[in-house]
Parts: sequence; structure tokens; C-alpha cells
Amino acid sequence: MKVVAQYAAPPFMTRRTPAPPPEPNPEGPSGVVGAAEFARSLGITREQLDSHERDGLLPSPRRRMRGEVAHRAYTVDDLVAARTALGLPSPLPSPKRQLFLNFKGGVGKTVIAANYAYRVARHGLRVLAIDLDAQGHLTKCLGLEPSTQSGTLLDVLRDRVPIDRIAVRGAAGLPNLDVLPANLALSPIELVLSQKNAREFQLKKALDGQVGRYDVVVLDAPPNLSLLNLNAILAIDDLIVPVLTDFLSYDGLRILFENLETVREDFGFEPERIGILINGFNAGESLSQQSRAAIEQFYGELVLDTVIRKNTAFGLATAEQKPVFEVAPRSKAAQDIEQLVSELLGI
Repeated sequence: MKVVAQYAAPPFMTRRTPAPPPEPNPEGPSGVVGAAEFARSLGITREQLDSHERDGLLPSPRRRMRGEVAHRAYTVDDLVAARTALGLPSPLPSPKRQLFLNFKGGVGKTVIAANYAYRVARHGLRVLAIDLDAQGHLTKCLGLEPSTQSGTLLDVLRDRVPIDRIAVRGAAGLPNLDVLPANLALSPIELVLSQKNAREFQLKKALDGQVGRYDVVVLDAPPNLSLLNLNAILAIDDLIVPVLTDFLSYDGLRILFENLETVREDFGFEPERIGILINGFNAGESLSQQSRAAIEQFYGELVLDTVIRKNTAFGLATAEQKPVFEVAPRSKAAQDIEQLVSELLGI
């Protein structure tokens, strides 16, 4: 994928007719699903599901009243347990490591990464969310208090402690969502890395030691040029770049692609996929429309189809340190994250 060099210095404003925002899911995401969706998530037919439950391979499901009729209802716990009981493989063709990064701060990167990780886990996949920022905001967004966490990535890279011994299991109430938290104890990580042999590949080495444990690894990086972020870039498959529709975020793309070109030249490495994710889009604002059009025109196929629309639900969920799917499951914010999961993972 030799796409990095040509995007190093884009113009900011060009005018064209902006693409319409994505159509919302009329049903909205839900924490409980019916038998048909549960069967689809397992990759089996409804008839096979019925047979497995009759034969005792799967337990009888709980019931949820809808009007006067009791319907079968399944949760993510049921999905994880059913995959294990039936010996079913992951719905993904291969595990994914996905980094959310922009050198411009304040673009909503962490909130998106946290909600994305949560929603992927709700699909029954084994997810590890890694907080690379000593501020610990990803940790907070997934319901953990950073200051009370005893281990961070520093322990992994400095002392070679396996990630699974540090990660907090069952984050946000999901048994299949682990979090490698961050707090101020992570602050010396640059000094630690600088003293290592093969210092640029320490995170990749640590993640390689977890192969087979997780289906998706989601990394949230701080908005800076650092050795830790270089480690993250060299360790991942997909790079997701959230960007607001304003000039400073747009300029952040230029800086990022210049650095990606340096990585390509020095290490011969590019992510398998680079996806620019437009965030905070407001179709009613002329500047927002023009900025989106400029990004789409210059970056073309790198711009994801998913657009995260401006929505207060993210703020409400963040204030409660909960995923938006728990606070406002039928909001535009939840719909847009669901579409992002579908676009990036095909589930």
C-alpha cells in the first residue's frame, strides 16, 4: 500500500458537493438481541440454533416480553459462551490490531476508540483495549479509575510482564473486553524505550506474545510525536485517523502523513489500511461541509464511508464513564459507531 508519500502536503479548501451523511440504523443498537440475529452472529442458521438448544448443546435462553408474547433474548455473555460451547472460530478471517491516532489533540479520538472497542466486544469478539496515554482517558471511558490501577504498559515493556497478567478483565461489564490501563505511572515510558535494544519494536514484541488470545486489539495513542507512538504504528494492521472538519485537524493530517512517509522510508512499513474518520460533522454548518469536501477530495479512498455526526450523547456517556450504547443506545452516536464497526471489520 504505497499511499503515504502523496498525501504529505494537501491544500485545505476546495469546493465540491459534499456526500450525504450515512443513513441511520432504524432499529438502533441494542444490548439484547433475538434468535435470528443471535444465530447470524454465530454464523449458523436459525434452525441450527433451535436444534442446538433442543439437544442441550446450548442452554435454554431467557425470555423477554414484547407485548403479550415472550421472545428469546440473548446477551453478549450468551454469544461468547455459545461460541466456546460449539467450538466456533472467530468471525474475522484474522486478528486485527487497530490504532486510533492523530497528532492533533481534541479530535474525539479516545471517545471513539473506547466506544468502538466496547461495541466490537458486544459482537462477542475477544477485545483488548490498550491505553497509551498517561492521562488515562481511554481507561476512564471504559469505566475504570486510572489512579487505582496497579499495572500499565510500562510494566509490560520495562519488566517484560505478559500483557494478560496486567490487563483488567471484564471492563464495562463485558467478560470478553480486557483493558490495559494507563495512569501517570506510564510517564517514564519514553525513557524506558530509549534504553532498549530494537526500541521501536518493543510493543509489537509484547503483542506478538498474545497471539491467539484476542480477536481485536484497539490502541488509543496520545497526540504527539513519540517513540511510543512509533512503536504503536509498527505494531498494527489498521491506522484509524479521526479528524474534525476544521483547519487545525486538517493540518494534523499533513503532519501525520509526513511522519508515516518517514516510517516507510526508515522501516519499509506501512499499515495495511489507513482510514480517515470524519468526526463531529454537522451538515447544517457551511464550514463543516466545505472541510469534509476538501478532505474527501484530496484523500479520496482513504476517507472512510462512516461519518461520526456531532451528537451530545458522546458527552453524556463520557461524563458517566460509560459507553454510549449504555447511556443512549438509539442515538446517532451509537448508530455511527455501529457503522464504523461494520465498515472496519465487516460484522
